[in-house]
Amino acid sequence: MGKPKSLRQTEESKASISSIKKKGTKNIPSTSTPAKKVRVDEYTELNEEEEEPESYNSIGFMKVDLGETIEGYTIIRKTGYGNFSTVWLGYDMKKHKFAALKISRAKPAHITAAYTEQMILQTIRKRAVDHPGYDKVVHILNQFDIRREGKLHPCTVFEPLGSSLLSKLYKSKNGIELPAVQKIARQMLLALQYLHEKCLLIHTDIKPENALVTMSKKQMYQITEQVKDDNFVGAGFGCNLKKSERKKLKRDDIKRLKNIYTEICSHAIEVDPVSVAQSGSAFPVTGENDEIEDWELEGSSDEENNGQGTASKEIKCNMGYVFPSDKPGSECLRFQSNDKRMQVYDEIMDPAVNIKIIDIGCALFRDRAGRYQVTTLEYRAPEVVCECVVTPAVDIWSLGCTLFELATSEYFLHPESEIKKDVEIQLYEQMIACLGPFPKKLYADGRKYSIYFDPDGSYFREIEPGKDVLSRLISYGYSKEEISLFNDFLHQMLQYDPLKRATASQCLQHPFLKTPLS
Repeated sequence: MGKPKSLRQTEESKASISSIKKKGTKNIPSTSTPAKKVRVDEYTELNEEEEEPESYNSIGFMKVDLGETIEGYTIIRKTGYGNFSTVWLGYDMKKHKFAALKISRAKPAHITAAYTEQMILQTIRKRAVDHPGYDKVVHILNQFDIRREGKLHPCTVFEPLGSSLLSKLYKSKNGIELPAVQKIARQMLLALQYLHEKCLLIHTDIKPENALVTMSKKQMYQITEQVKDDNFVGAGFGCNLKKSERKKLKRDDIKRLKNIYTEICSHAIEVDPVSVAQSGSAFPVTGENDEIEDWELEGSSDEENNGQGTASKEIKCNMGYVFPSDKPGSECLRFQSNDKRMQVYDEIMDPAVNIKIIDIGCALFRDRAGRYQVTTLEYRAPEVVCECVVTPAVDIWSLGCTLFELATSEYFLHPESEIKKDVEIQLYEQMIACLGPFPKKLYADGRKYSIYFDPDGSYFREIEPGKDVLSRLISYGYSKEEISLFNDFLHQMLQYDPLKRATASQCLQHPFLKTPLS
């Protein structure tokens, strides 16, 4: 199998077969220059993919306006969306607290799914609160129904969080450095250990979009001020309006919104009175947070660099990590856009930052799990394709795919056909090309086994071997020495046999998670 297309490199890449239109992504430049302080959207994925305005009428999204109040929460901006819902950052004017409002689509299936998620969230909220994975799963704060234009929209209120790991990938341009991947892996495994062993749940949809980073209250005030400074125009500021409508906000509307947002930001003095006193503003926003500095190549000026990017120089980030260097002109993705990767590295490695798994709505209780087509395609375990019984092992496979993607910016598996049978065949054949042939009759109890396997248990046609996991990691720019533990770690998560696949508890004992990386 040839090298998969980079997740962030091509405009033709199809993340999934989805009814929601996806915007093209920009090609990764071959060179980079030191980053200057610029405003960067915390929720970067909304710049790449956002629901269309027509979706609000045709498929039941609820129209939400910036500055409106919903059950006491003033809406600040959109932070995300999915097939089932949109998510908005809100602010409780009385309690001076931020929250995330997940508003479901007004379709029967989505309403049922929202109520199911609320039930599951209320259940896990009370389970094993002293487990180290408890705070690595998002928790519910409130729930209520919204009735608008004759439609019912369940709303779930969560603790407010920052951007997803997918947003971090978009921002970094070419993957996340290994020590940060190690931290992400450890925390997501703690979350899965908690869900699998204490809550007896299978998440069923682990992927970069469903893991968010935590944010400080100070950063949330910064985001509020950023929306105001951008005059309420931008990705995530109101997709229920067409682009032409967004640009034509009336002067009175802008004035009204600025008054609301100024009032919200006035409470920032409770968080950091020194910053407000010195600047006269609730945290002036010049970057994604005020700890990001101008990046420079060590021992080099802009003139000496001469536009050759960061590939040939050693550079050091705030957290003390020295980013790897390579000879000038390296084509490996790992050595491009180092300045962006450094910012993401520092954000993730901040000791105050944690990773939290979200989107529990598709979770299954272990004792009720059956033969379901679960998981987003690129992260789907082989036994799920064959419709074997779903077990917690499907989450481990998905996490393995996710970690490979974070480390390389490429999907581990990326079938592209829009015909269901063909896309599943592509998925299996990409597995075989990278991981080798399936053990005979491994999935013989699967309902779709006979579609893909001959009576003797062999896959129905021969597949040429392609690059294995290690070769793909080396192609990205890692050395064999630095990647050997990570490669072994991924292999125990990507075992074909779900009974031989490591559990979350077993993964947490792997040397990769216990070895300091530098």
